[in-house]
Amino acid sequence: WEVVLLRQSWYLGKANDWNDYYHNPLIILISLGVFFIMLYGVIKGKQIRHRRFLISLGLVGLFVSKGTNFPFGYIFFYTLFSKITITTALRNPYEKFGIVWLLPYSIFFAIGFYKIVSRFKDKGRIIYSFILLFLFCGILVLPIWNGSIFPPKHRVTVPAYYLNADNYLKKIGSQRIFNIPFLPALEKRTYSWGYIGEDPTEILFSQEPLSMQNPIYYNRIFKLFPNLVDQVQFPRILGLLSVDNVILHKDSIYPKIDYLATVKLLDQWEGVISQQEFGDLRIYSFDRNLVKPEIYSASSLIAVNNAQEALDKILNGEINTENTVFMLQEDKTVDPKDYLGEPLIDFSKITNMDYLVNI
Repeated sequence: WEVVLLRQSWYLGKANDWNDYYHNPLIILISLGVFFIMLYGVIKGKQIRHRRFLISLGLVGLFVSKGTNFPFGYIFFYTLFSKITITTALRNPYEKFGIVWLLPYSIFFAIGFYKIVSRFKDKGRIIYSFILLFLFCGILVLPIWNGSIFPPKHRVTVPAYYLNADNYLKKIGSQRIFNIPFLPALEKRTYSWGYIGEDPTEILFSQEPLSMQNPIYYNRIFKLFPNLVDQVQFPRILGLLSVDNVILHKDSIYPKIDYLATVKLLDQWEGVISQQEFGDLRIYSFDRNLVKPEIYSASSLIAVNNAQEALDKILNGEINTENTVFMLQEDKTVDPKDYLGEPLIDFSKITNMDYLVNI
């Protein structure tokens, strides 16, 4: 029923912000009006070419778009997904296949609309056309026109101290930042100033943040951080990943941290040379000798069995990160025995996260 009225039950349901508006009796009545005009177009459009094809296409689109609902939806999709695995791309079919239902729907709606307003004389045609267009293109989609498609709870004002902190980081030439608290998996974050969503620091700061939203080759190391962050030598690992500044967020609600205990821990980190506070943000800057540039070459290469082994060796001082890099055995890009030493490189920055490197 919802698909017949071009409504997605989840988007317009209780789980989302438009439930109240789109379950208003007047809005449901207008949606029914759109549907009946489309049916009128099917009945009166006998003279159009390919009418049977369009009706068949619409029925196929409706059947697939309704998903596992009655009739035969569950049996159809169970058989389809089991026998032709590539069709699993059609999960949530209203989004993936709904256009096939919408295309003939739109054509027959246009025919029905034309046939209805054509029944009136000149002035009446203009008046009724205006009324119908006002209902269908105005009232029915009013949240788009008045901006309430994004309710006030989704509109936040970023505190000014974020801009002040960003200006400070640009002034000192920061290249990459690390935010605390951090999440080793992609989860929604919550801040005291109203933001709820994915990590916003990529947008709030000019510098590239080290997070789970970084390219995949960081992820294996990033997921190990929870077991390493409480060690005083942890800045060695951050420096190897080109992090030169850590930002502690007092305004974080989720993930929640013991702020005073975290301040005490960070004060004990080796290599921290300065601290600055901007509102609820505290910035810790590292000794530049700890920090690698985003692109660099090394004079020696060693192979390790896994990322945890490499990080442990770095924390214990067994790997001198000033001139040595490591690779995982599974990568097998270069045999350490064949490594000829530090190559000559030059590079230019293209975007915040992309570089052109000549070796």
